[in-house]
Amino acid sequence: MSTKSRFVWHDLNTHDVDGVKRFYGELFNWNFEKSDNGPYHHIKTGAEMIGGIRQMESSERMPPNWLGYVSVDDVQATVASATTHGGKVYMPTTAMPNVGTFAVVADPTGGVVAPWRSAHPEQDKEPTGPTPVHTFCWDELLTLDPAAAAKFYTAVFGWGTESEDMGPMGTYT
Repeated sequence: MSTKSRFVWHDLNTHDVDGVKRFYGELFNWNFEKSDNGPYHHIKTGAEMIGGIRQMESSERMPPNWLGYVSVDDVQATVASATTHGGKVYMPTTAMPNVGTFAVVADPTGGVVAPWRSAHPEQDKEPTGPTPVHTFCWDELLTLDPAAAAKFYTAVFGWGTESEDMGPMGTYT
């Protein structure tokens, strides 16, 4: 079964878990559930889990950030393709028993994404109907080199691109 390389999960890495829970809880009416696995909280809309919040260590130098997980058939092969096409590996392929396998890679322009394969492939099925309210519905990369990023994501994930002339704002890909 092909998973069609789509975003299926989002993690927020932060130093202030309570603050972001308050903010997103009020903004989107999200609920949160503490995980049994360390300082991690699941993000829920209704009964559906849609992402997580990870408490960053004080020694972590990166700023708080969202990380999108993209479903793939083979994480290790996707990581190999990412490096072949100019990407960097920030976290090698890692398996979490009964959860799934993932890695963290950056495209040649610095955009970060996590290839993901669930231990429960039925969870990666293609959604039907409209995107449910208060769930993730759009992922966007801000980059100084859209052509290089497009070339990478087309080669690694099989995504296509379209460009739109936005007048004085430039071209949106």
